[in-house]
Amino acid sequence: MLKLKLLSPYRKLEIQLHRFGPVGLASSLLPYPSSPSPPLTVFLSLLAVDLLKRMLVLDCDGRISASEALSHPYFSQYHDPDDEPEAPPYDQTLESKDRTLEEWKGKLLFEIRTVLRLKIYLYLLEYIHKNMTRLIAAHNILSLKMFKCALLSVSST
Repeated sequence: MLKLKLLSPYRKLEIQLHRFGPVGLASSLLPYPSSPSPPLTVFLSLLAVDLLKRMLVLDCDGRISASEALSHPYFSQYHDPDDEPEAPPYDQTLESKDRTLEEWKGKLLFEIRTVLRLKIYLYLLEYIHKNMTRLIAAHNILSLKMFKCALLSVSST
């Protein structure tokens, strides 16, 4: 008797990765048929499925660009070429430099610290904004107490 064991998709990929290596696995994934599954076509129009297929291409050279996506028929009712400025291409000079592992770690740590500082700063601004009336009232009470103390010290002399 032959028993079939059903594997999860992740386990199948793990087995293929072990068997073929990363390059073999990537090339084995490319020739799968690109027909959408029935649940996807039930909820989305054929134009939406076509746009998604073009946007989700693994190879960045074959993937649809942002300007091409905006001129896709799916967005025809929103497309206005006069009101769609094109962004300059992304500058990859920083990423393409040859750096040691320690240099990359230092840059990453610097970025993390910068983001954390900004988050703390924004949190403090939000806290001050939310509690501004309470802080102003506390400041006014302290100022009033200090003024009364000053008056009492002046009147007692």
